[in-house]
Amino acid sequence: MDLRYISIALGVFLLLTGGFLGFVIISGTSDANAPAANQPESEPKQAQLEAAVLEGYEVAFWGDGRPFVKFYDPGLDDYATQDIFQALFWQSNHIDDAAQMGATVPEGPYDGAEAAYRLGLIHEHGLFGYPVNLSDALRSYRIARVAGHSKGKEAATRLERAGA
Repeated sequence: MDLRYISIALGVFLLLTGGFLGFVIISGTSDANAPAANQPESEPKQAQLEAAVLEGYEVAFWGDGRPFVKFYDPGLDDYATQDIFQALFWQSNHIDDAAQMGATVPEGPYDGAEAAYRLGLIHEHGLFGYPVNLSDALRSYRIARVAGHSKGKEAATRLERAGA
């Protein structure tokens, strides 16, 4: 008789555990892999800015919905795939140096000044779930300005006037 109650309790436990795990799996995969641009947003301008930052790249969305982009890495003499933030940071700091050292950089958004400007957009507007950081945005815009990027110059001047 005791064995009967134990087997019933075990069956109920397994049923509840399986139901809970099924709920967690189903609820955890609903929008986790959706592109950030398709998520509900407080302002449509953010989706346009995210699209502008990704323009020209081959894009994949993995994990938390942040975009990964394919870009040319002269050090590897091949293409690499990284999170958009890391890719732009690398490009803004190294792509022009690699071109000056004789590496062949293919056509595309691989200009260091453009990468610095796009990195500034991510910092200024908090794109792709990154926090807003105006001092880092200003730093990126200044790099773009020094490299001769016209939009970077305008953005740096605007933030400097705003006291960022």
